[in-house]
Amino acid sequence: MLVVSFLPVLKFAVSALLPRGLRLRPWPDQRLPIPGRNLIVEWGFAGGGLRIYSEDHRVRRSFLILEEEDDFADRSFLFFQIISITEWCSVEQATFVDDKTLVTGSVDGVISFWKVLSGEKPSLELTESLVGHGDLLSSLAVSKAWSLLVSGSRNGNVLVWDLNRRKYIRTIYSNPDTPVHLLAVNENNVRDFLSLCSSPF
Repeated sequence: MLVVSFLPVLKFAVSALLPRGLRLRPWPDQRLPIPGRNLIVEWGFAGGGLRIYSEDHRVRRSFLILEEEDDFADRSFLFFQIISITEWCSVEQATFVDDKTLVTGSVDGVISFWKVLSGEKPSLELTESLVGHGDLLSSLAVSKAWSLLVSGSRNGNVLVWDLNRRKYIRTIYSNPDTPVHLLAVNENNVRDFLSLCSSPF
């Protein structure tokens, strides 16, 4: 049951509602949980890259914060422990195919497939890259049931890819005047399986 609240429940913009246990959990932009694990992948840092954090290990750090002129307060915050950092990639969008495969879209329009490596220190390994967009990738959507990856870009193109063979299938939308902002796949409707938002908000 959903209840309307008069006060904001969250103090960050929500980019996804994803199942976490028996509940739906809001996730901020540029952060996703690895399915079936207590790990989080985050991107969007000034230097680029992907980071994996553990939800099981939190570290408390104390900081002196200037509250008023010449008045400092000691504040402590909980941070997730960083497990792994991949520094050399530029990520704009990301989505999981399953608990072992992450797909990212970059500023230069490259789609990358990453294998989530298990072990004591989980990490990411680049397995393949696809080129087809000539501009920033603004949205990704996956359908495991139909083995499709759909990608949208700032230059107004929506491309469909074979998820198993990782090959281009076709362009289903192209309008350079309307950048693609959001894609969603409906696996229950064969006729209208894709929704897209392509007007600036």
